[in-house]
Amino acid sequence: MLLQPARRDRCASAWHAVNLATFGDDGVSVTLESRRKFVPLAKFRDMTAPTHRTPLVDRTSFLRIVAVYKFLQALLLSGVGLATLRLVRPEVAAEFGRWVQDLPVGFIQHTAVTFLEWITGPQSSRVLILGGAILAYAALFFVEAVGLWFQKRWAEWLTVIATAALIPPEIYECIVHPSALPFVLLALNVAVVAMLVQRLRHELRKERLAHG
Repeated sequence: MLLQPARRDRCASAWHAVNLATFGDDGVSVTLESRRKFVPLAKFRDMTAPTHRTPLVDRTSFLRIVAVYKFLQALLLSGVGLATLRLVRPEVAAEFGRWVQDLPVGFIQHTAVTFLEWITGPQSSRVLILGGAILAYAALFFVEAVGLWFQKRWAEWLTVIATAALIPPEIYECIVHPSALPFVLLALNVAVVAMLVQRLRHELRKERLAHG
């Protein structure tokens, strides 16, 4: 006696057909009947659900890698913000100006010169405003890092929005002042946004399948 289950994907119920065939001694089919067998709905969904490839990096590892990247950015911006607030003192600003002149010509020196010219303008409050803005962005990166480390969905969306906002000015810097550093930063941020969006779409698709 041979059992051949026939899966009926088009059937919405949790029942599927089982064809039961009986063969004689000569191997020729002599009887054929159809029975219906009950299968639990959860198992039926597992049987009919499409299989997905296992990602090279699981969700936990990926989010924690991005969290470490964001945490390093937060530390760097915190240092820059605190150093910016010190430029309120004239002697510190003069020393910073001498350091900028000794930098090699390139993206870093151009950014430092532009920064120094802007904060040493007629409005002395610019230093406090800029320093506060940099520290606020550092706090945002820190919040992203903590949320991603604990795999919070809101942190993934926040990281996508905040990181994507940096891409247009980075593209501008790559065009106007091409050098290795802005291209590296642009590539990292584009990769983070693209991979996070892919992960979010994958998770949303899984949730829709799970809820029918």
